[in-house]
Amino acid sequence: MQTNLSQSLNFTLDQEGAYQCNRADTGNWSGGRVGVGVLAGTKYGISAALMACVLGSRSAVTRSMMQQITVDQYREVATERFWDVLRCDDLPAGVDLMLFDHGFNAGTPAAA
Repeated sequence: MQTNLSQSLNFTLDQEGAYQCNRADTGNWSGGRVGVGVLAGTKYGISAALMACVLGSRSAVTRSMMQQITVDQYREVATERFWDVLRCDDLPAGVDLMLFDHGFNAGTPAAA
């Protein structure tokens, strides 16, 4: 088992940045496409569509809720939805980070 989870979480957190809400960005919509669901934004690389999956409801995702995502919530969602799904603990150091970070940008199916 690798021990790079914390470093990978920190790297991706630094790259993804804080809250943003751009109407033209598919990640900002709870339905995963422009104009589908609620325009709620993204924070720390966690998209509104991902939060809709986590919560089980598109309508439960709001701008206020997205703005209030904490670093601890980011770490929990990122570990469960990206690190674990992509089995990054099984990978060599460096490759684990590359795959994990790519999962945020392309989604886990494409990253795998």
